[in-house]
Amino acid sequence: MTILNEFSLEDLQTCHLSLIWKWRNQEHIRSMMYNSNFISWSEHIQWYEAYQLQSKSIVKIFTFKGKPLGMVSINQINDNDRSCYWGFYIGEKDSPKGLGIFMGYLGLDFIFDVLKLQVVYGEVITFNEKSRLFHQKLGFSLEKHIEKSLTERNEVVNIFLMAITKDEWAKRKEPLQQKMKGIEI
Repeated sequence: MTILNEFSLEDLQTCHLSLIWKWRNQEHIRSMMYNSNFISWSEHIQWYEAYQLQSKSIVKIFTFKGKPLGMVSINQINDNDRSCYWGFYIGEKDSPKGLGIFMGYLGLDFIFDVLKLQVVYGEVITFNEKSRLFHQKLGFSLEKHIEKSLTERNEVVNIFLMAITKDEWAKRKEPLQQKMKGIEI
């Protein structure tokens, strides 16, 4: 059994709601989101109820040995051009370093192999250098640089639009598996 088998992506359930609310309101996560304001419980429940009505969004809980550690969000699923956008984070502060690569791997594998999509886009606020480098490690390339007006932040921010195709993922997948074998958790 490889270390990768210790990780999984599980469907979002109501039992995860309080944990995700806690994660979403941590400063190190909120500060990198489009809306960096504190999320009230009622706003969180509204988000969940809206998610349940969506057919173009999927939320997965990233686990290690059954313990929830983070979240992968797949949204704006476009059946015509077989694309989506994604977001993710490790929510548990005490998680071992290096888990993100496993979460990214499982997320992309799910998107390309299960959902059968062709392109994944990620939007990265330019000051989130860690996320930009993470995307590049997974095989994403910079598509374009955009300015986005965020009313929640009352500012205009610069965004890197990054993308990876199914073909590029196929090239990156095996080398990432080899790299993950050397990571000690």
